[in-house]
Amino acid sequence: MAQLLWYALEPPYVDTGDVDRHSATRFIDAVRQCFDDGGWQWTEEGADRGGTFLVAVRGRVDEIADNYQFFRNAEGIYPIGSGDDVAVGAIHALRDRDAETRVRAGVDAAIAHTNRLRLRRPGRVGETGGLTAVAGSVTIAGPRWT
Repeated sequence: MAQLLWYALEPPYVDTGDVDRHSATRFIDAVRQCFDDGGWQWTEEGADRGGTFLVAVRGRVDEIADNYQFFRNAEGIYPIGSGDDVAVGAIHALRDRDAETRVRAGVDAAIAHTNRLRLRRPGRVGETGGLTAVAGSVTIAGPRWT
């Protein structure tokens, strides 16, 4: 899925001030077509499905769910993957700490308490227009953590 998004998707230009409308229509339509062409899309209970991923548009991060709905977290925390609930709990519990400490704790908690993750340490923590951590199948992003 990541390779399709990176190499095959041709995201449409945001030609409107209404980014939500753009995300819900033109962008999602392009993702659906990309996944269908690449063999990634499937049908479950009569509905098209794709994968879950994060996308940033005009300084905002949205989680695109496998049912093509997009979500924005009020706290600006966007964990995805099999350990996402555990990670967001740890991040929230440490909300008085700095961003890197919070992200590392979130990834560590997800690894320790999710049986599908086999890593023992975060894979990487890097700065990309906000803080992003990646470890195994857990990705956490936050555009406005301080």
